[in-house]
Amino acid sequence: MAHVIDPSVVPATPMPIQIETSGTHTLGMTVADLRTPAPADCLTSAALSIEKDRFWALIYDALERIGIGDPER
Repeated sequence: MAHVIDPSVVPATPMPIQIETSGTHTLGMTVADLRTPAPADCLTSAALSIEKDRFWALIYDALERIGIGDPER
């Protein structure tokens, strides 16, 4: 949700992402292809970094808006 509110807080990088459904040792694992660039028709992205302080500021702000945050933080 933080990415939807402010994409610069949790930047997403386009990359192919698949769920392994047939591997003996990797069944159920999420596999992201980090090779760049992603194909032009790539529809998936992954966050590889986060602006930690800005992320938590968004969380605290949201909690305060719904009345359960600590206004003294």
